[in-house]
Amino acid sequence: MPDVLQWRWGGRSRALAVVLLVMAGAAHAQFANRSIGFSGGYIRLNDNIINQGIPLGLMGTYYLEDGLELTLRVHGLIVTVAVANNIQAFAASGGFGVRYLFLQEQFRPYVGAEISYFQLLGGGGGDLLNYVGASPAAGFDFMLGPQFSLGPRAQVNLYWMINRNLNAAWEVTVEAAAYF
Repeated sequence: MPDVLQWRWGGRSRALAVVLLVMAGAAHAQFANRSIGFSGGYIRLNDNIINQGIPLGLMGTYYLEDGLELTLRVHGLIVTVAVANNIQAFAASGGFGVRYLFLQEQFRPYVGAEISYFQLLGGGGGDLLNYVGASPAAGFDFMLGPQFSLGPRAQVNLYWMINRNLNAAWEVTVEAAAYF
């Protein structure tokens, strides 16, 4: 008699396990929610003082939930100052914003927006440039494993300054990040 009861209970357990497996959802990759990385690229400014630059710097993200991440970027730039016979100068830029991840798997496309800052630190331009603006962005991260990603980012920086026209800057960077 005990063998019959054990066999019946075992059958119910197996049936319950099969039902639970059928009802379970799809598995999702579990990535860390913070990253820090390096970015480098090219920026083209629509300004009669500065033509172009090479931004190099640090970036980081912090995952909130439902595909939203906070972002932070800090760049040093080598820029070409047009009004000073195309000499090279140093500038700093950065931004703080949010981005939305459409997918959270190995391929992670996103759109975002941030508040950006740009300052020319040296050069014979005569004017000290301090721009503040809004920057829509788009790009994707390709996860090279659970802790590393690589991907391009494109954004348009819409800078303004008192007593100056609106200035647009097109920026393309490649970002490599480590997640922890």
